[in-house]
Amino acid sequence: VVAWLWQPLLRLAVHEELAAAEGVDRETVRTVFIVLLAVTIAVAMKIVGILLVMAFLVVPAVAARPLARTPERMVLLTALIAAASVVAGLWLSATVDSPGGPSVVIVMSVLAGISLTWAALGRPGARLR
Repeated sequence: VVAWLWQPLLRLAVHEELAAAEGVDRETVRTVFIVLLAVTIAVAMKIVGILLVMAFLVVPAVAARPLARTPERMVLLTALIAAASVVAGLWLSATVDSPGGPSVVIVMSVLAGISLTWAALGRPGARLR
């Protein structure tokens, strides 16, 4: 479903009026995206809890944004950061005997902080917005 929505969503995100002129049905794309997001959040909340769901929606994207030049690269970096955070967070949890969910969130937050600091200190190619 996301592959089907990718181009229309990207067009809407860049310029809504231009997307409409190109024939993108704004309301249909928005409705499908909102329903997909709502179902994903509802299912994930039952499985892993609200803290982890909200962290996974926001923090990996925040960490990836300064490092990405294109939306496609940002999606890829976001997925890699999220996966690395899970692995490192579960390792941290097992090592220091802490709860898994908060450990994953801490690792994600540290990665986001490193990424934002790196961009703020003037890493070539990175941008902070």
